[in-house]
Amino acid sequence: MLIIVDCGMTNMRCRLVAGGRIISEVKKRSLVSGKEEPRLPLIGILSEATEELLKFNSLKKSDVEAIVCSGILSSDVGIHRVPHVMMPAGLKKSASGAEAVRLPEYPDIPVFFIPGIRTSPERGGSESELIAGLDSMSGEECETYGIMKLCGLTGDFTLALPGTYNKTLYIDKDGRIAIMQTGMCGEFMAAISGNTILRHALPSPLIGEINEKMLFLGFDLAEKLGTSPSLIKARNAMVWGGYTKEDCGNLFVGAALHDDIIGALGVCRPGVPFYIGGSDPLRHIFALLLHRIGIDAKELDDGVTSVCSAVGAAEVFNEYIKTHGGINI
Repeated sequence: MLIIVDCGMTNMRCRLVAGGRIISEVKKRSLVSGKEEPRLPLIGILSEATEELLKFNSLKKSDVEAIVCSGILSSDVGIHRVPHVMMPAGLKKSASGAEAVRLPEYPDIPVFFIPGIRTSPERGGSESELIAGLDSMSGEECETYGIMKLCGLTGDFTLALPGTYNKTLYIDKDGRIAIMQTGMCGEFMAAISGNTILRHALPSPLIGEINEKMLFLGFDLAEKLGTSPSLIKARNAMVWGGYTKEDCGNLFVGAALHDDIIGALGVCRPGVPFYIGGSDPLRHIFALLLHRIGIDAKELDDGVTSVCSAVGAAEVFNEYIKTHGGINI
C-alpha cells in the first residue's frame, strides 16, 4: 500500500493506493509561490494529509510501504531536493534518478522522491539560444507516464498539460519526453486578472461559460496587437464597448493564452497525434484555440486526467523497486 503525493504550486493531492487502485484522496492547498521558506509549511501540510488518510481508512503507519512524492516536493522549493534528470527522459531514467530517504518527520515510513526533468542546452551557441533552451518540469513527467499507461500510448505524440503552468511536450517513439515548452498559463492569468485594474472588469472565475466568439476575438487581437495591449482591451470593452464581464473574461483568456497556443506549433510534429490533459474548462479552451491554428487535438477525459499523476508515480516507484529489489534504507 502506497501514499502517493502530487504537489504543485497551488494544490497538494495525497492518495492512498492499493493494488494499483486509488482507495481515497485528500486535497490540500499548498500555495508555495506565496511562501519564502516553503519546506516547513509543506511538511506540515503533508503530515496533516497523510494522518487524515490513515485515520479515515483505519490504517497504521506500518501498513504503508512508502510515501511517493512527485512535483515540487522534490524540487528546490519542496521538502527534499532531488537533482532533475536530463531530457530526453522516460520512465527508466526517472526511476534511476529517484531517491528513497527517511525524513526526521517520517522515521517510520520511507519517503520516495521522484525527480523532475530538465533540458541541458548547448553552451556553444548564443546567449539567447542558451536561455531559450533552458526548461524544466516537476510532476508533469508523472502525468505523462500515467497518461501513457492509461491510454496505451508508447510514444510519438504531443501532449499539452494546461493548468497553473502549461507544459507542451513531445514524447518520442521510444517513450521519452524529448521536447518541452513551459508557459505560465493559469498563474499568469490569475496574477494579471487579480492584481491589476483588470480585476474590476473580469468575472470570477474568468470563464463560467465558454463564448467562442469572444475567446477567438481575444486570441486574434493578441496576434495583431501583442499580448499586453490586448489584455487591457478586456477593460476597455466593458467600460466603453458595452460588453459584459463574462464577455470580457473570454476575451481576456483568449488573449492571455495566445503565446502558449502559438508555442505548441514549435513542439508538435506533422501527422503526430496531439493530446490535451488538465481539467476543464481550460482543457477544452486549449482544444478550441489549437483548432483555430490548424491543430486537431484530442481532449483526454476526466477519468484519465484525474488519476494520471498517481498512476505515473506508481509506475516510477515500481520501476525503481524492480531495479533495486526494494527500498534499502
